[in-house]
Amino acid sequence: MKTWYFKYGLLLCISASSFGVEPWPSEAPKKQPGLQFFFEKGDILEVRKYAYQKIRVNRTKFNRQAFNYIRLQVTNVQQDKFTLAGRFQSRFRYEIDEAVPYLEEENEFARFTLLANGKYEVPQGQFMPNLRSIPTFPKTMEYKKGFTWTAPAQEIMKFQKLLVIPLEVQYEYRGSSVLSTPEGVKKLHKILINYEISKEFREADNQTPSKVFGFVTGILFFDDAAKIPYYEQSEYNLVILFPNGDSREFNVKSKTYYKKIPHTKKTIEAKELAKEFRKKLIPEKGDVNPKIRIRVRKDEVKINLPNVFFETDSAELTDESKEALDSIIKIIKEKAPNAQIVIRGFTDNRGSEEYNLKLSEKRAKAVADYLVEEGELKPENISYLGLGEKRPIASNRTAEGRAKNRRVEVLIYP
Repeated sequence: MKTWYFKYGLLLCISASSFGVEPWPSEAPKKQPGLQFFFEKGDILEVRKYAYQKIRVNRTKFNRQAFNYIRLQVTNVQQDKFTLAGRFQSRFRYEIDEAVPYLEEENEFARFTLLANGKYEVPQGQFMPNLRSIPTFPKTMEYKKGFTWTAPAQEIMKFQKLLVIPLEVQYEYRGSSVLSTPEGVKKLHKILINYEISKEFREADNQTPSKVFGFVTGILFFDDAAKIPYYEQSEYNLVILFPNGDSREFNVKSKTYYKKIPHTKKTIEAKELAKEFRKKLIPEKGDVNPKIRIRVRKDEVKINLPNVFFETDSAELTDESKEALDSIIKIIKEKAPNAQIVIRGFTDNRGSEEYNLKLSEKRAKAVADYLVEEGELKPENISYLGLGEKRPIASNRTAEGRAKNRRVEVLIYP
């Protein structure tokens, strides 16, 4: 059962702390227009969230690091409404080692509307973003310490079905601050955010909780010039109870960084990047390489590495596979150095399901490790996952079909 659902919101709450910066000169306590988001068509919003998670499943305790990456493009602007479309990715690792690639957890494309005041409009039945309408700003505000307001929000949890948790979020304005950043000096609005999580479910079973409860405390720094958050920290505490007595407990502390990439800045698209890979990996014009296949879907470039790239019944890379990976690494460094990369391993249906799952994960990890250790790509941009005999691309009834299913896919999101 999947329970790591609490990671994603475009704009997440964060725990109270202080940078120790000097306050901006105080202003007269009068009503002024509230803070607002603003984008132009083609802008990209990039969100990076780093979290340390303490988790308890019944009596078992463990810790892990998580990294969430969100990249959304503004596809339409209509007055005070912005249509955002892009990918929500999450990954984790149990080793507290910055040089180790992450395991893939979520990778979902979503489209929704963000209003200028922060409210979300999300199609029914869509999971991401699963934390919605935080922060929401009032129509008018008093820009003085102690000004408060409340606004509704939602958290969506995924079990056998999507569960909607209504929230009532408390906000407190704590003044403006000047902060020196790599981009220069910024005026940032400081906002405390707090809310409780509490919901009981009547139609519960052993796969769906009977009750969830907890709280979030945080602080948000909103960039007055860029019209987006700049930085946040959060502390998230949650307990999940099931009818059979099982329980899950989470304590999550995180830091999140936001960046707006203007539409005027040139970024490479998936189709353009795929052309570069085809030139290098399939060099002869008109020749369809039977070993490597390259496909493009939305924002994704998929490179299919066949089974012959590994030693038989092993996760050891062959010289041929290393040569192909070196070409992939070179293009990524030159054309898309900040691309997100997901490695997925697959097998045919011969052998036990457990063995196939382990072999596929070992092969995916071998590729991810090579990209980090030999290619010197950033570990936080790389994740891997073994899927065993799931998602076949051909029939397992024939030798030819089974050969196609034994593969590793390199998914690149520029």
